[in-house]
Amino acid sequence: MTYTPDYMGQNYQRGDINDDGKVDAEDLELLRRIIVSMPVNSAVRWAADINGDGVVNAIDLVMLASEQRCF
Repeated sequence: MTYTPDYMGQNYQRGDINDDGKVDAEDLELLRRIIVSMPVNSAVRWAADINGDGVVNAIDLVMLASEQRCF
């Protein structure tokens, strides 16, 4: 999934995909869904782009999982 960033998160932080104030396993599951084409708005895509390269993909999933020590 590629996109042109049109949102610079005001409340969102990278990794906090559900915007609940913490980065956890729920965000990891949401990122997995986004990668397999779950439609989301630009704010969520921005938060899901963990490495900030403009693409939400498996690299972001691995980075978030590593931060959460899921591997």
